[in-house]
Amino acid sequence: MVFGEDAAGYDAARPTYPGELVDRLVELVGTDARVIDVGTGTAKSTRLLAQRGMTGVGVEPDPAMAAVAREHLAPHPGWRVEVSDFEWWRPSDGDAPADLVSSSQAWHWVHPQVGLWRAHRLLRPGGWMAVFWNFSEPDGHPVEAAIGAAYDEHLPGDTMFPTIAFEQGSPFEAAVDGVSFEE
Repeated sequence: MVFGEDAAGYDAARPTYPGELVDRLVELVGTDARVIDVGTGTAKSTRLLAQRGMTGVGVEPDPAMAAVAREHLAPHPGWRVEVSDFEWWRPSDGDAPADLVSSSQAWHWVHPQVGLWRAHRLLRPGGWMAVFWNFSEPDGHPVEAAIGAAYDEHLPGDTMFPTIAFEQGSPFEAAVDGVSFEE
């Protein structure tokens, strides 16, 4: 499924995020924080930030997903959603420097050689970046077993429940290789 083919269905099926996670972000950056939310989708996490007083802009490449996000964020006038890939997005006056760059369920879609550099450039000195995903615990469901069997057949040794490691050769290391935050 391409995300925007059924944006409302995607929104209905996608889980939300723990309130404790968002509360921790508020503790770190404050309720008056200015946010750039990367890969806003249908605004699942963006709504939680908005409900706690943060303002900002969601950057979403899919027009249908952005339309659903705009509907959800309509009660929060301090938010808008722009259709763009993060790598090519042009901030408007007041968007940057941001206190927080956030991305839930989407950062892996951002080009690794560009994303961290752009986030750094858009953050104020001392600003925060929060990147998070929902992972479910294995539950032994037959669909899970079938997906696991497909992984075993086509990607032996891989897992459908990956972890991100900060070891030599990890996906994170590859993503930041050659990226410098020096001006």
